[in-house]
Amino acid sequence: MDSKDELVKQHAKVAEDACAGWEKAENVVVELKRKLEDAAIKKIVLEDIVNHLDVALMECVRQLRQSRDEQEEKIQEAATERTKELQSGKAGSERRVLELQNQAEAAKAETLMLRGELLAQREEFEIVMIERDLSTEAAENASRQHLDSIKKVTKLEAECRKLMILAKSSSSLASNLSSDSHSDGGREEN
Repeated sequence: MDSKDELVKQHAKVAEDACAGWEKAENVVVELKRKLEDAAIKKIVLEDIVNHLDVALMECVRQLRQSRDEQEEKIQEAATERTKELQSGKAGSERRVLELQNQAEAAKAETLMLRGELLAQREEFEIVMIERDLSTEAAENASRQHLDSIKKVTKLEAECRKLMILAKSSSSLASNLSSDSHSDGGREEN
């Protein structure tokens, strides 16, 4: 009788362990869902940043083109004015040529500066794109882990059900054996 009780206790312990494992798996699933939601929110934020940077980059390119066109127009105007001065023979033509050269150099320097800024913004944009790709990859990994956890939970639930059925059948068997021993005992007394 002690071995039957021990067997029932073991089955009950196994069932409790399986249920505890199931609850732990449920907690893991909840945590994975939270991480997935966090990754999705981060992805949305990063996409918003990328869109903002894209707009800023387009505006920078537009300003750069506008600035270049204005500089070319200024240079053209200055060259036209200088040509008029030379044709009219005004004094100080050398000074004016120097000024024009300085203006041209300043325009070139400004163009180089704007190009540098454009390259810096482009690098920032690429970094944000890399971060977005990494975030997307993290979200995909979290999703995969979530699916794996769901599969494990399903497997644990099935095992738990089997153990419960086994525990019930062990209990029924113990009950039948107990009633058989009582009825046998009654015959022996006759």
